[in-house]
Amino acid sequence: MTMLEFIGAATLAIAALVLLYLLLDRVICALPGVRSLEGAAIVVTGCDSGIGRCIALHLARTHRAHVFAGCLTSSGADALQAETSEGHRLSPFLMDVTSDASVAAGLDFVKGRLEGRPLFAVINNAGIAKGMLVEFTSMEEYKAVMDVNLFGMIRVTKAFLPLLVEARGRIVNITSCAALGAGPGGSAYAASKFAATAFSDSARRELQSQGVKVVQILPGFLKTGMTQPEYTESIIKEPFYRTDAAIRERYGGERQMTEVAEYMINMIKTFAVEPDIIMGPMLKALRCRYPRPRYLCGKGVHFIFYPYSLLPTRLLDHMMAAPFVARATPEVD
Repeated sequence: MTMLEFIGAATLAIAALVLLYLLLDRVICALPGVRSLEGAAIVVTGCDSGIGRCIALHLARTHRAHVFAGCLTSSGADALQAETSEGHRLSPFLMDVTSDASVAAGLDFVKGRLEGRPLFAVINNAGIAKGMLVEFTSMEEYKAVMDVNLFGMIRVTKAFLPLLVEARGRIVNITSCAALGAGPGGSAYAASKFAATAFSDSARRELQSQGVKVVQILPGFLKTGMTQPEYTESIIKEPFYRTDAAIRERYGGERQMTEVAEYMINMIKTFAVEPDIIMGPMLKALRCRYPRPRYLCGKGVHFIFYPYSLLPTRLLDHMMAAPFVARATPEVD
């Protein structure tokens, strides 16, 4: 056999093995697991609004799970409670994921209401978005984003883990398609999501021996408070205006930031969908016997954002940086 023939045969063998793996993976992930979530005790964080609120109400109303809905504010908890007429399936409680004491109090709240039932799952959803370009983003903003999106996830997971190990339960971590590729202007948010992905991967591999499944969901743009045009414009322009004028001019000045804001708002309008789209992968994460380690969801995620992440780094750099560098040099009269 010549070297060329050997390479051809090896390539075909590898392709066949990959295809076989993909087919087996699809079959295994489709195996029925938990038939019903009725009565299952599930903790969800970040339920004041948006994705968390959607998940909590859907699981309680449609699947009759007993949802312990962690909220940051009393108004959020009260509003959530008012949304359901069957309060015994939905138990809002106050929990700030950035506070050890608050998470400990949340754990006590849940323990006191399990009534002998196992804790089936914890869904880490709480998240925030802050910051802009690196030179416009303060260390306080970096720390705030990390404290919620990463350390909050870790803090809640560690607190509830003994109950999950005892029940051989599940952890579902909601991150973002930002973990597929860090774009300019999103270093704080993307860094927190990349880190949350690493935490999820490590925890999943550790907890296999304990019978606890760890699943990650990476949504694209969803129609929540964080994707409203006013909010998008504020997180771009507020850091810009508090930054030194000389630095602002190096990035193209006010006109460039206005164009960036318009670009981001238009992109969100194009791709943002209702948050209930997350319930498809969420139910797979909760009910499949062998759930996938990661689920992608949202408009454009499978066919645009994920394929983009596979492009050569240098090419991706040019494509993603283009909207931010078009006028990065101040105009000269």
